[in-house]
Amino acid sequence: MLFTKVTGRSEHGGGEEAIHDVASALRGDEDPFELNREDRSMTERDIPNTNEIKMYLHCAICLKERPHDQSPKDWSRVQAGWTELGLQVWCTRHDANMLHVDFDGTQMRANTTRALTSEEQTAMKEKGN
Repeated sequence: MLFTKVTGRSEHGGGEEAIHDVASALRGDEDPFELNREDRSMTERDIPNTNEIKMYLHCAICLKERPHDQSPKDWSRVQAGWTELGLQVWCTRHDANMLHVDFDGTQMRANTTRALTSEEQTAMKEKGN
């Protein structure tokens, strides 16, 4: 049973308009969102630390059980982390795997920084950094 659903962020801020089965999206049966696909032949490109998510992951069971007054974001109980194979997304509410990506031994570049808050930026400027 597939435990993961994907929702897309629309230009109008809603995230619930479209819910698509991950397997279908990954197989290429459908492309519900126009993703900005950059040239994959580039060896170096910036990896931003801003929210660039085009499709969100949700536990399918959580979506079925979600109270109508809660958004999928607020109802979500998801953890993500590194495994020996790659990256795994886990639903803590249902103690269930949502996604486990096998990088097949390939080393991937990653950005583990975060954007500074405006208060932090001001403090840095005041310190002269």
